[in-house]
Amino acid sequence: MLHVAPLGFLSFPTGGYVPAGAIWFDGSAGYIQWTPSVAGNRERWVISFWTKLVEQGNNNTVFFEAQSNISPYNMVSSLTWARSGFSQPASLDSFGMITTPTTDYDVRTNARFRDTSAWYHIVVSHNYATNEHDIYVNGVEQTYASTDLTMGGGSGGSWVNAAVPHSWGYDIGTPSYNPFYLAEVIQLDGASIQNGDVDITDFGEFDANGNWVPVDPSGLTFGTNGYWLDFADSANLGNDVSGNGNDFTPVSMSPANSTSDRPADNANNDVGNYCTLLPISSPSPGTYSNGNLSLSPSSDEKLPGTIAFDSSDSNGFYWEVTIGANVAGTLTGLGIGVAAANGKSTGNAYQWQNDGYDAKPSSYFFQGTNTDYYKFDSTSSTGHTAFADNDIVGFFIRNGKSWVHVNGTWQNSGNPNTDTNPMDTTITGMVCPYFINGGGNRSSFSVNFGQSSFSYTPPTGAKNLSTNNLPAPTVTNPAGGFQAVVATESNIESQLATARSGWPNWMEWLNNRDSREGVLMRFSHNSSHEYDVSGNGVSYAANRTLSGSANWSGLAFKISSAYGTAAGSASHTNGAATTVTHNLGSTDCFIILLPRGAGEHKVYHSSFSAGTLAALTSEAAPSASTIITNITANSFDIGSGATTDTYDYFIMVETDGFSTIDEYTGNADDNGCYHITMYQPAFVLTKRTGTIGNWWYQDNARSTYNPASNAFFIDGTTGGEDTDVFQDTDFNANGLKFRNSSGRRNGADTYLLVSVAAHPFGGDGVAQAKAR
Repeated sequence: MLHVAPLGFLSFPTGGYVPAGAIWFDGSAGYIQWTPSVAGNRERWVISFWTKLVEQGNNNTVFFEAQSNISPYNMVSSLTWARSGFSQPASLDSFGMITTPTTDYDVRTNARFRDTSAWYHIVVSHNYATNEHDIYVNGVEQTYASTDLTMGGGSGGSWVNAAVPHSWGYDIGTPSYNPFYLAEVIQLDGASIQNGDVDITDFGEFDANGNWVPVDPSGLTFGTNGYWLDFADSANLGNDVSGNGNDFTPVSMSPANSTSDRPADNANNDVGNYCTLLPISSPSPGTYSNGNLSLSPSSDEKLPGTIAFDSSDSNGFYWEVTIGANVAGTLTGLGIGVAAANGKSTGNAYQWQNDGYDAKPSSYFFQGTNTDYYKFDSTSSTGHTAFADNDIVGFFIRNGKSWVHVNGTWQNSGNPNTDTNPMDTTITGMVCPYFINGGGNRSSFSVNFGQSSFSYTPPTGAKNLSTNNLPAPTVTNPAGGFQAVVATESNIESQLATARSGWPNWMEWLNNRDSREGVLMRFSHNSSHEYDVSGNGVSYAANRTLSGSANWSGLAFKISSAYGTAAGSASHTNGAATTVTHNLGSTDCFIILLPRGAGEHKVYHSSFSAGTLAALTSEAAPSASTIITNITANSFDIGSGATTDTYDYFIMVETDGFSTIDEYTGNADDNGCYHITMYQPAFVLTKRTGTIGNWWYQDNARSTYNPASNAFFIDGTTGGEDTDVFQDTDFNANGLKFRNSSGRRNGADTYLLVSVAAHPFGGDGVAQAKAR
């Protein structure tokens, strides 16, 4: 498949640097290799590159290797995405063995890297003199599950910059080929971060919104064996543009290995983070290839793409699917279309596993025992043209309507250019590409979202599905509305106040991480008092003095309609309803109501059945209550039966680019369900609602890498922060992946979800969220 890349350096309409090219390795034969003619400095070096991961089951991915085959051992310096045979599956492992069968260095990260929806930036810096070997991911120095820095083999403790083969995408010793995307590869000879020769910000930087982005590396001093592979020239993929002429030789590579998929956007050149299939959404994905764009399925299942978009887009999005061989049953079995990016519109729980083919609204063309089109409103049409092996099916969606062609012939005598005879006119809301194998008939397929030249001419105005073609979200800087910090008890208040500096109105949550105390909830409109919320109930009192060395965490939510939040107090008299007006404009909301006196505390979530509420102090499922009633887009009532009291309230409505108010159904599997939010989460609150379940929340200050394990349950009465695996969750660039079968978050039951963004996935003028 041809991945077209523009040649030369790019302009930067959003004000940022965009790598000039990128390539992908298919994992079957292709790689690039160069052997220095003389040895350089093996004691100090830096390697920097951007990569997008490709699923390959339990097989390890060797990104880079410098190796000398000294019998009887393969002496090597390598960097590997460790999937099997390692104590930390999916960690990064940087390894070196120089002259004996003894490890000179072996550094393995605590963090696990499983996000295939976006790009990572990885930097390795080696400094032999100080016995240091460090890995940075997205600008952050990693902590390590294991560290062996013997450095006893001499020769600087590495083969990097030695006169031995240096390979990307190839493991010489096995031998094996490795699939991944690759951009902006840099190697420095004679410089290290530890020695102060360079800084991590010479390779990337945090933008104004705290998102890690590429920088122009042209000012670096590369050294004799240094190189900079920008992949700008698809006819010369190994071209070194550092000025050294250390060109790599492509092996089994061609211009088709260039791609417009990049870690930064340029709308003028259709460059951005392109949609692919989302392997981690499924517990039994089958075999992926072609940069996560091809699948040979191993079971009947449903699979989304990585990008959700507004189905009412006036230009529309187009993609093509090439039908492959039948791999199960006797018939072609494949559905191609879109599905809702959540299930609220029909009350169905949203997830990508075990939900039945039509459990959420979807619109797709299905070839199985019949050739039918299933519509978003749950109706269908029959008698369409069947497709078969090697056919190309085009799917187009615009203004809530869909059209499908088979080998260029539009079904239903449709014509999207004249807006006539669409297959479906009922599509609404945010949707994502949707692929179904089912009914015992399964076909392999390959999809092209525009990172390749299309086989047929797209409808006029149609856009490729990538971040550069998405509109900016409503909120482009979520940090302006949410902050999470950790500090000692003595410092937590000042640290949180600094983080939310300049906010006129806010709500705070404070809690002790080391031992059980209630969550302290404070409001700017009543800043001298606090609520203590736990399984022991709710108490209201003057702010306590926080002092001591215990570890605490703090959360701050800005109160502003720009972020979909409101807070205040209301005086209520029993016997008549009290209307609280917030004017946030949505019924997709989460409400906390707290009494200062003897009144009853309740919580409302838009997934609850009508007339039911829950309490943060209890694990009980939502039950009948009239304390909060008459929820409209701009107000709610404190019910007439509520106790006379003054109540403080907090309300959050779902806001594009900032928050999600939703529900999901767990699958009771360690390979849990996936929830697409179109942002990297900073905060996640869940509660089991089908039966009893605790209120668990996590944030990106306490859990700085995946899996996020540090969790706190509000309704507890003993213990502090919980750090076991039962609430393991991956915070990915486009959403959440639950990683444990525990009923806490992923049992076979329904759950509410409240989440807040760290970084939007992308959009016009917005830096891409990076894979975590």
